[in-house]
Amino acid sequence: VNSTKLHKKNEILKDIIDRISEQYKSYLEQNGIRLDIVYPKEIDKVRVFCARESVLTVFDNLLSNSVKALDGVVGAKIQIMVKLSDRDIKIYFSDNGCGIPKDKYASVFSLWSSGTSGTGIGLASVKENLTDIKGTIHLVDIEEGDFSTSFLIKLPRR
Repeated sequence: VNSTKLHKKNEILKDIIDRISEQYKSYLEQNGIRLDIVYPKEIDKVRVFCARESVLTVFDNLLSNSVKALDGVVGAKIQIMVKLSDRDIKIYFSDNGCGIPKDKYASVFSLWSSGTSGTGIGLASVKENLTDIKGTIHLVDIEEGDFSTSFLIKLPRR
């Protein structure tokens, strides 16, 4: 879907995250994957100018990739952490799965670069959808906990 053609409006970020986590809830429970969502106390007021469907697709792709990476992991977990500043929203999306090899970091958002059985289209479209709403995504190393892969999404605060 070309996200530039979708109708955009101010959306409550928490509603989007809650909706996608609810869609995955039973599947994650059945597969022994814990999902932790960490919100700041003022999350109910945080809005993003976007097409809801586009951002739901972003989170769906990241959750789907995490689930693949967590196959066979004992104590599997995914964490979504939202942090706020005056100008932007930072969303850290982390899991303790198999990780992404360092030599793949440079091409992780390129088409046809998947390290799994996928095509690589997912993360490329995630980046495109975020760019359309003036957001960015980066693969980052987080030095806390036992997370193997973390993506940082930055969105302008409305």
